[in-house]
Amino acid sequence: MSTEAPLSRRADLAITGRIVAVVAFTFICYLTIGIPLAVLPGFVHTDLAYGSVMAGVAISVQYFATLVSRPLAGRTADSLGPKQTVLYGLSACAISGVLLLSAALASQWHSVSLALLIVGRLVLGFGESWVGTGAITWGIGRVGPSSSGRVISWNGIATYGALAIGAPLGVAMERSLGFASLGAFVIALGGLGYWLATRMAAVPIVHGERMSYRSVFFRVLPHGMGLALGSAGFGSIATFITLFY
Repeated sequence: MSTEAPLSRRADLAITGRIVAVVAFTFICYLTIGIPLAVLPGFVHTDLAYGSVMAGVAISVQYFATLVSRPLAGRTADSLGPKQTVLYGLSACAISGVLLLSAALASQWHSVSLALLIVGRLVLGFGESWVGTGAITWGIGRVGPSSSGRVISWNGIATYGALAIGAPLGVAMERSLGFASLGAFVIALGGLGYWLATRMAAVPIVHGERMSYRSVFFRVLPHGMGLALGSAGFGSIATFITLFY
């Protein structure tokens, strides 16, 4: 018994390490989301002189892109593999940083800046889909289906940990370095994540029975509605609390 417990702990830590190595890409992705999250509403409302509704649109359009691109992200992971899906997503995160930086540099032309910002948010939404889907399936492929729950749990930790760190970090950067620094930092994060992902081994693509999107949707719907209702409150607060302060 005395030797079994340490062996079990080492095996447990090894599995956790294999999971964390992959969900780190989720952390990077959501850090690119969190960094501008608390700054964007004020930028749109104050610097670009648009109303609070447009400030809300600038935030929520990313999540609309995430919603509509989820089926594509799932098909990409199934056909090209989780690693390639994550690489696509991190590339999209870096491109969103280019557009965010461009929006900052074009801030004197309000409509141009807003258009660049919204396009960047749409691209970031696609990146979120690809990284989120790819990282989970990559993690499950590394540790096996029996540890799926742990992969999903650690992915959630990475998601909300990055948002918790990113929002105040973005505010501090904007105050000390200016709004354009956020775009430059997002580019760097996306590039770093892409480089790290290329150095990790891919997992085999599992070719099993493919269900239609409609079938999957209705199976998940009763459970997903609970998550959707909870996320609605988070989204409303995250978008407008900056303007309140």
